[in-house]
Amino acid sequence: MTAQAALNPARVADFERALRNSRRVRRLRLLLPALSLVVALGVIGAGAVARIGFGLGIDGLSLTAEGLQMDAPRLSGSDGRGRTYTVTATNAVQDFNDPKVIRLFGIAAEIRQADGSWAKFDADSGIYDSGREKLRLDKNIRIRTNDGNAADLSEAAIDLKTGQVDSDAPVAFSSALGSVEAQGMKVDQKRGSVTFTDGVRMTVDPKAVDRQSDGDATLPVPDTGEAGADGTQN
Repeated sequence: MTAQAALNPARVADFERALRNSRRVRRLRLLLPALSLVVALGVIGAGAVARIGFGLGIDGLSLTAEGLQMDAPRLSGSDGRGRTYTVTATNAVQDFNDPKVIRLFGIAAEIRQADGSWAKFDADSGIYDSGREKLRLDKNIRIRTNDGNAADLSEAAIDLKTGQVDSDAPVAFSSALGSVEAQGMKVDQKRGSVTFTDGVRMTVDPKAVDRQSDGDATLPVPDTGEAGADGTQN
């Protein structure tokens, strides 16, 4: 190869472009496990929220035009894998016309792993349908973890049988490595995939990625299994 060929500007540009793409892929491979962790914990939290309709403690019962209202329902327990959870709500209303439907308001959940790590999950409101095994969360859905990972969603539809999550409203995820914003999201727990849709914007902190790559380049994602109708893990 001649010196002229070796210094061909087009080839140099191609090499630099490939190098940038390689760095970008490496950064994404470090960022996405953090986002997957947040999503997985969110699904676990959703399963715990669904269980609030079963064997829970309440401060009082009253009849309203909408249905049977439970005041300050709360529930705590474990899944047999060293993972504990606590779920509370301001109130919950069981629909007179369809007793399988429970409307939840002021939802808050906390999940703690066996290793001491935790995630907090809350939403303004939600509707749990035990017949269809689905949970829909609305308004100000927030997920936070002890290591600084976070997710904010406007709404989410969760299939508790499969762990699939769909959102057609703005979503935002962030971690120490970077952030992702989009106008929608789909999560397939069985395939282990997270798909952002419409107006996707990603920001990666190169310095944080470099620090992470010097150590452990992966983050553990909790085993969610498949959530059954009562939120238990199979």
